[in-house]
Amino acid sequence: MNVYFDTSAWNHLEDHDKRENLIHLIQQRKQRVVASVISVGEILRIRDDIRRHKICSTMRTLHGDAPLLERPFDLARAAAQGILQGQEDFLLPRARPGDYLLSCMLDATQPPPTDEIWQWLHNMDDKWAEFKGQLNLLSLEPDLEDLPKVLGSEAFLKILCKLPPAEKLGASLSQMRDIYGKSDVWKALGAMLAYMIKPSTTHAPKNKKRKQLPGAPDLWQAPYLGVVEVFVTRDELLLDAISEIADVAPFRHPRCTEGSDSFFDRLLSAGT
Repeated sequence: MNVYFDTSAWNHLEDHDKRENLIHLIQQRKQRVVASVISVGEILRIRDDIRRHKICSTMRTLHGDAPLLERPFDLARAAAQGILQGQEDFLLPRARPGDYLLSCMLDATQPPPTDEIWQWLHNMDDKWAEFKGQLNLLSLEPDLEDLPKVLGSEAFLKILCKLPPAEKLGASLSQMRDIYGKSDVWKALGAMLAYMIKPSTTHAPKNKKRKQLPGAPDLWQAPYLGVVEVFVTRDELLLDAISEIADVAPFRHPRCTEGSDSFFDRLLSAGT
């Protein structure tokens, strides 16, 4: 079983008083906890050398030296390319920035320049604002508050065709219908985009319960639902968003979203 930890979950595991026991239980159950370029990038920004090194050590233990989950559009392009070639399964893509972050995680004694990581993460923020601005100009029927009816509609498939991964592959509307029908990555990506532009999200206050609502690198992680069975976060607002996205995306198999408190408690209870 593949389990995704976002940055808050990795930090929570590091701070847990039963950290070593939890790591052992995860390994015992043969659960593979995967990291992404987003989570590793944020962990590498930690200025406390000891804390950064310890979390990276945990990542090495649970994730190993396998490729990191790449940026969502890189993942989506690889998935679409596989479908167009008649293959529903695809190899996880590898990009130079991802390999660089992986090497920094594997040897966290010398972190990459902080400004370099900041620039990379800010670029994700810029892309987020750019695509959200474009999507908000589009008119969709039926009502965007009813996401299951929106997903898979012709109007929505046309939006997916405008995304960079589809444009680079020259995907037609009929090809996108096939890609969306067969790819869980694209179903997750589509559900995330629909969630982004539905009125109750677009016009929501920027803060809720004195906490900032999920933004760029947070929600950009939703497409990882397409390649993992469980998504774990300690961020309550992100959990709400990811859970809604997981519920409406028509995956071939259900996905589980869970708070890290619940996930860790369940592991410890089963291990006693």
